[in-house]
Amino acid sequence: MSPPSASYGPCALGEYSNVQAAAVAASLSGIVHLIRARGVFATKMLRRLVIQGRSRKSVMTYGRRTRALALVLTLMATAGCDDGHFPFRTAWHAEKLANGSTIKVTSLNLVWGAEHDEHTLGKDCFAIEYVSLNSDADAKERQAEAEDVFELVRPVSEQWGFDEATVAAIPKLEHRGPYDVYWFRRKPDGHWSSTAIFQRGEWVKNALSDPPK
Repeated sequence: MSPPSASYGPCALGEYSNVQAAAVAASLSGIVHLIRARGVFATKMLRRLVIQGRSRKSVMTYGRRTRALALVLTLMATAGCDDGHFPFRTAWHAEKLANGSTIKVTSLNLVWGAEHDEHTLGKDCFAIEYVSLNSDADAKERQAEAEDVFELVRPVSEQWGFDEATVAAIPKLEHRGPYDVYWFRRKPDGHWSSTAIFQRGEWVKNALSDPPK
């Protein structure tokens, strides 16, 4: 089910006509890291070929340079391939929570708020995604875990003057299986509330219209 218009959505979902696009974008993070790592190697090879081409113009024929360049471009095009293993490896960072548990953070982003495809001041926020420690727990326990994870970004959110944040919990590094997304809002008294807007991959009806609790 598609969420309501971006005008009514939380900060981290404002740029998407479908909130699941955020999960797709997050799943590409592993590909980006691999392309960066292997792309450096391919770029060095490409630079070396260019230098050789300049210094050995009389020796290296046009056809050989073309074939060599095609090989390097092929390397760059396949840089995201994960050595035959599927799916791509997801990069993560271990972070310890206040309760002593250690989670795997797979992404932390500064997200621009948006309405009608335009940047909306006051709607920017931090969005954090992590691998749930117990994705089979009941809804209350999963939300309590997300609230512990939110504490990792609460201080910087307040320092930057943000009033919203989102926390996404995925069941596995491979982004397979149902996920949860929680919307955090700061109330006038400074306290934060959390609302589940996705539970086990299903859109929570009327979640965005519920007032902060």
